[in-house]
Amino acid sequence: GETKDSNINGEGERVRSASHSPNTATAMSITGSMPVAYQRIMGFVLALVSGAIMGTQLIPFLWWKKDNPTSHPWAYVVAHTSGVFTMSTMIYLIYSTYAKLKSAKVPHSGIRPAFMSGVVWCLAFTCNLTSLSILGYSTGYTLGSIGPVMITSGLSYFWFEEVRDPGSARYFFIALALQLVGVTCVALGRE
Repeated sequence: GETKDSNINGEGERVRSASHSPNTATAMSITGSMPVAYQRIMGFVLALVSGAIMGTQLIPFLWWKKDNPTSHPWAYVVAHTSGVFTMSTMIYLIYSTYAKLKSAKVPHSGIRPAFMSGVVWCLAFTCNLTSLSILGYSTGYTLGSIGPVMITSGLSYFWFEEVRDPGSARYFFIALALQLVGVTCVALGRE
């Protein structure tokens, strides 16, 4: 049967409604009335691309650390975060200009929360770089990546209630347990 989180588009295909989750309104503007199956495929591919890019973002730090072994890892933070800020500002300016040309309203209300998120991310990034210098890339990056996954997974399940079906919840908790086992193996396997 029909649930409160689904709609039928003009072609009779089920699509997600904007009430599905807090961030769906933005996703819906990108995917439009795309069927749920295509939305999931698109989301899956984008998540893989994101993971691939984020998994390689610290390679320049490793090269820098190799050339500057006595330098404190925090010396790298300013350059990295300046690059993030510059790129984010450029993307926002391009988006704002495009929206202005299309006579669309640009939502400026997200700027302050985004800056606060940036401050939190910068603190976490600084801790991650320090852990990489102490633990090495394989252990430090694994622990620094799985920690956020565990927190967002918990928020996803308990706060946003994104996993509702008992069968899906079972797979969800099995996946979390496997992540914990994997992280533990990586941490214990380092000499």
